[in-house]
Amino acid sequence: MKQYLTMNSKNSYRSLEECMEGKIKSITNPRLSLNILSSKDVERIHRASIEIIEQVGVRFPSKKALDIWEEHGAKVDRDTKIVKVPGNVIEEALKQAPPVYTLAARHPAQDLALDGNHVYVGTDGCGVEVIDISSVECRR
Repeated sequence: MKQYLTMNSKNSYRSLEECMEGKIKSITNPRLSLNILSSKDVERIHRASIEIIEQVGVRFPSKKALDIWEEHGAKVDRDTKIVKVPGNVIEEALKQAPPVYTLAARHPAQDLALDGNHVYVGTDGCGVEVIDISSVECRR
């Protein structure tokens, strides 16, 4: 495989392998926080969301998803593909959700822990430089 070089902020070059092995840095400071909503507001939004899911429902165009919801006690309308989920089913699912979710990268050193304590800065999905997966060349 060819060795490709990328230029970093100090105008020095690193190999593609070195770039992929680097750990993505996050901003971690538990004293810094942005609280736009009060805990009471968050609770009101949560209750309203539960009410909408129970009474209006959510459309799932996947037969597999409809089957799973039905197995877990949701009311499923197969014609409209709308699922109405009882609040207790949602609350139980939330209790079972992991406290940390890992957003996996191609290289494990670049995995991102979504745990509510880290902020990752990105380009909002817009690649500044993209490595072509077939040719392993840098595209701009």
